[in-house]
Amino acid sequence: PLLSLSVKQDPTLMAFVTREEFLAKVKGFPMALQYAKKEFKADREIVLTAAALHGPVLQFASPELRSDEEVVRVAVKQYGTALRFASRDLQANRSIVMDAVSGDGKALKHASDELRSDKAVVMKAVLSDWRALEFAGPACKADKEIIKAAVGHKDITGSIIEHVSESLLGDRRFVLELVQLPPEGGAILNYLNDKMKADKEIVMAAVRTYPHAFSCASKKLHSDEEILLAAIKEMPENIKFASDEARSKRNIMIQVLKQDGHLFGWASGALEDDKDLLLLGARSEKGLCLPHGPAWDLADSDEFQDMKMGPLAVQGEDDAPTVVVGEPKFPTKNTDGNGTDEVGKPIVCNISLLSGAVFECCVAEVGRPTPTLNDLAKKVIEELPKHTEAPVKRVFISFSKSGGGAKPVVATPWQWQSPLSDFLPIPFVEGPNNKAKTKAPEPDIADPPAAGPVDVEVKTGKK
Repeated sequence: PLLSLSVKQDPTLMAFVTREEFLAKVKGFPMALQYAKKEFKADREIVLTAAALHGPVLQFASPELRSDEEVVRVAVKQYGTALRFASRDLQANRSIVMDAVSGDGKALKHASDELRSDKAVVMKAVLSDWRALEFAGPACKADKEIIKAAVGHKDITGSIIEHVSESLLGDRRFVLELVQLPPEGGAILNYLNDKMKADKEIVMAAVRTYPHAFSCASKKLHSDEEILLAAIKEMPENIKFASDEARSKRNIMIQVLKQDGHLFGWASGALEDDKDLLLLGARSEKGLCLPHGPAWDLADSDEFQDMKMGPLAVQGEDDAPTVVVGEPKFPTKNTDGNGTDEVGKPIVCNISLLSGAVFECCVAEVGRPTPTLNDLAKKVIEELPKHTEAPVKRVFISFSKSGGGAKPVVATPWQWQSPLSDFLPIPFVEGPNNKAKTKAPEPDIADPPAAGPVDVEVKTGKK
């Protein structure tokens, strides 16, 4: 019964626990060593058992055992940074430190100054974790092999450069080698000096290993067509960082829109009204997304309406392409939506598509529980095949109170299960699906990503 009590809840019970009972305890709860009496903290078998399961318990061992090579080795092999609790002599023990940094490169922080300048130890540490470079000695931070090993890691951040010697960062040939290192060597570009950011060869190499690096290049290179095309090939969103001059070039925008029509809004100059580019964007895998204003004028044109497009509507907030839902229309005898004589009659809204199509869709019924945004998305998608021949991959819902030309309000993902009455002037009605706004019903289609899209399968066989 005593052992069934939590040691953490009542440490005083340790005084009544036998050695055998405590040894059994640490096998299931190694942190019990924290509450052990002194004789147990100095018991080699108990500490070895606990350290093998959870290295950081080394901090609770007696000073003698924190100087015991076998005990410390067991602890650091299980948890590298347990090295911080070892005695100073063992923090200077090359073999112990090697074991520690092999499991966690950041354990280098707790090694002796001499070992933090040992090339083999530091190399082992940065191969385990590039962040270990921060704790290396000055000589190692100027060692090309060590720096290349650190930069060659996946998911590095450019901040690694803060721990590289100035002499190496001024070596153009070496910097060029670094940005070419797979998988993401180009990530260091943002932390290089302005001279390197303006070097065309370095920037070109950087965007090939890390496409985001284009945003860090000098403004002059943001107009360089060769670099821009290379950056767009890797990541079309790089058009956002191009100069106005570059975004007005047709050949550049063609490469962008082949990959992502949502980026049409970044076209500049005369290209903003280029119907051929609109069609190209509409046929891209991601479809077309336009800013408000000229978009609706183009959508009304005969040429544009002939395009067989999907239901992608005008861009709302946060670059969200949308299907715009107009204000609800109540049955004639029940304009305020509060009557009881019209219960069950449909409440409809106009649905506007970028293709120019406008159709009515029943979004709710008088006196019935208010459907959710999920429900509306499903209804719209079921209705779309009647109004467009293009396969429907997804819809993005937004709401406009004064027609298609107004800037819509875009629903965010956490609102996706909310009743439509949160977005449209539809009275909220208590019902089995609407008992509490704070508790959303079980979704019948997947929650959308950040901009609010929904992918759903419908009986028509289309998405």
